[in-house]
Amino acid sequence: MSRKELSRRDFHRLASMLILGAVLTACTPEGRAQETRPAITQTVDSPISTLTDEEIRELITKPMTPTPTEENTATPEASPTPEATATPEATATPATPEFPSDLIILPQHQVEIGNFGYNEWGSEYTTSVIQLYIRAQDAHYNEPFTMLNGQYYVQAWADAWFKETNGAEHHVSVPLVVYDTENYKLFRLYWPMVSDYSDREDESINNMSQQFTGPWNENAFSEMIENDFNFGETGLYHEEDNSAYAIQIGVIPTGNITSSKYQDGIETHVEFWRDLIEGVYTSEKIETFKQTLDTSLLSLSEPNLPANFIIPLRAN
Repeated sequence: MSRKELSRRDFHRLASMLILGAVLTACTPEGRAQETRPAITQTVDSPISTLTDEEIRELITKPMTPTPTEENTATPEASPTPEATATPEATATPATPEFPSDLIILPQHQVEIGNFGYNEWGSEYTTSVIQLYIRAQDAHYNEPFTMLNGQYYVQAWADAWFKETNGAEHHVSVPLVVYDTENYKLFRLYWPMVSDYSDREDESINNMSQQFTGPWNENAFSEMIENDFNFGETGLYHEEDNSAYAIQIGVIPTGNITSSKYQDGIETHVEFWRDLIEGVYTSEKIETFKQTLDTSLLSLSEPNLPANFIIPLRAN
């Protein structure tokens, strides 16, 4: 519970006590609590015995007003002014970058609504495929962010582009290098497997964690990884054979898949993202996305993500 809520609750509690005290004071002279007195067993001389019946009747029917004394007269305290409830700032929605005017998406890489590419992994498990273009200038190596309360540290990410056969142009952003700080696993775009360091010695785990949760320019593997990405000026993965970055999107399987192709090629990728995509990347949402190309259908409920951020299970 927040400090603001506590102070407000304490204020109401204090007000109730003050009101109750005022009532008790009005009922009991000089603010003393009434006592249960013992029965009188002997005659006690008292000034009241000198009063007539008429004077006694007048005394007990007259409203009793406590006589102010220095002891029970307190200076009224100023009522605390409740703090104004701060209006939470809305998380800014990142602006979608404009499609590069000089970027050419080749016809064989353009997307046809409702007719996406796919990859079968056996046991009726299929992923949808989008052909993306990523240029060297689209990579963001010095703008890291975290997801799932810091579990996933996204050290590098990139803007990516694709185009429909009807000419409509689209933008998405994808993670490039992600480290799972709890399970000590590493995801790299365009790498055939998720690297698992959980069974290493503590010193090795600490070293990998330092490399992949720190600044990119201090990562000893950064140059090697950038070479693997092979980002060029055209946005193609290989200009020699005009291949693009084939990003695959899929759901978390509901059953056990025994296919060796699935187990060797994508199971670790699915498990890597399980906590993030479960309940988000459903079959219904993916099918609707293929019909509309509405990237908000695949958006995560996480703050500070780049515009149109999607999670690929892997890339071919």
